[in-house]
Amino acid sequence: MNITKTARIFLQFLYRDAYNYRERLLTYFINYCFIYPTIYTIGIGYIMATTYFGPNSAIQSTTLLVGHMLIVVFSFAYNLSIGLIFDLENKRFIDYQITLLDPRLVIVQRILFNTIFTCIIALPFFPMAKLILGTMFVTTHASWLATSVIIFLSALCSAAYTHLTACLMPSSRSLRSFWMRINFVLLLFGGTFIPWQIIKQFCPPLGYILLLNPFVYVTEGLRRAMLGTPNFMPVWICAGALTLFTVLFTIFTWHYFKKKVDHI
Repeated sequence: MNITKTARIFLQFLYRDAYNYRERLLTYFINYCFIYPTIYTIGIGYIMATTYFGPNSAIQSTTLLVGHMLIVVFSFAYNLSIGLIFDLENKRFIDYQITLLDPRLVIVQRILFNTIFTCIIALPFFPMAKLILGTMFVTTHASWLATSVIIFLSALCSAAYTHLTACLMPSSRSLRSFWMRINFVLLLFGGTFIPWQIIKQFCPPLGYILLLNPFVYVTEGLRRAMLGTPNFMPVWICAGALTLFTVLFTIFTWHYFKKKVDHI
């Protein structure tokens, strides 16, 4: 298959996915661009931060709220990716796709669509938070370019990881147990509530172990990009780590997908 034909089929599959989600786009837009940011901003950025840290807690409020972007990005990427396991059990449209396109490119196409869609949904989160919280959401030293890069890489890494989990699970009946035993733990210890540096100071061995958790680099990178303080890992380290994890997850997804569908 020549490169031009391969690229055309790749783009046609991207278009197909976008077309299939067109009717749900408005619902996703309302939920993730308005309702979720409003609930998270008021509940986490205002009520929780004020309760824990007092009325003059703009930095703490921002730190806490920025960490919860991980939940938004991961949950949306998960919802998009997990359809693969149901397709493998029922429709098997994926079997048709791999007859037209290299199976590895089929996986890359799905990850790419997931990433683009997740980014579109996630990018309005911080502007909405600023609109609602005002001065309680500190953006004085924010680098919006760095923030956008980390959001993109976070979505990319989450998409690769969730596709891997879809290929690892034996059936859809494992979804709940896998979420509770693996995903929930990774998110809980991914810096959503407590920054990595504080965990490391409290328990150094645990801090170093958590460097193996890819989601630590999501929260650390976003907090450094938004607040610009040296309390968090440099953006370039987080970007590099997320890229590395994405590559590893994609390679493992290719391997387990091959075992799943037994393609040539």
